[in-house]
Amino acid sequence: MPSFDSLYVWHCAIFIRQGVYRSGIFRFILTIPSTYPNAPPDVHFFTPVFHPLIGPDGAFDISHEFPDWKSQRHFLFKVLAYVKKVFYHLDLCAKVPPLNQEAHTLYLTNREAFLARAEESVRNSTDHVFENPEGSSIKFSPYTKEMDGMRDSILKRPGKGDSLLSWVSKGVAGVSSLISFKY
Repeated sequence: MPSFDSLYVWHCAIFIRQGVYRSGIFRFILTIPSTYPNAPPDVHFFTPVFHPLIGPDGAFDISHEFPDWKSQRHFLFKVLAYVKKVFYHLDLCAKVPPLNQEAHTLYLTNREAFLARAEESVRNSTDHVFENPEGSSIKFSPYTKEMDGMRDSILKRPGKGDSLLSWVSKGVAGVSSLISFKY
């Protein structure tokens, strides 16, 4: 979600579904420089993560995946895919210079201790998930019964005769336009 203050600052959250960081909910900020697409974005984690490629201060270095940023080949969605990848493919940690030397050393020399610290990061992330950083455009709150109506309206399938809006069709000169379908 973009920041309330700037379209160049995006508040992000990643939900890890499997692997060492399974069940972790990690928040980070993606900052797009004014010189983008000629310069890469910056990624910085809010949530403390014990990970070789995430510094103790939350810094995340994308230059491992994008050593020479090329505006015609590298895009924001690829940066986000790389963020996701480092949580699922820890073999990367042995191949690139670490930002967290302690995590890197434990990963290579004492896997049990590394796993314990990584699991501690996951517990910390879920224990503090409802502590919303000031200024964040992503807010998490505990489930309440009032949310059922919103969930039901999102999940409701259109009935016969209902219109469903879509932007998929091409409009004039290749521009997407809204069209409706009848069921």
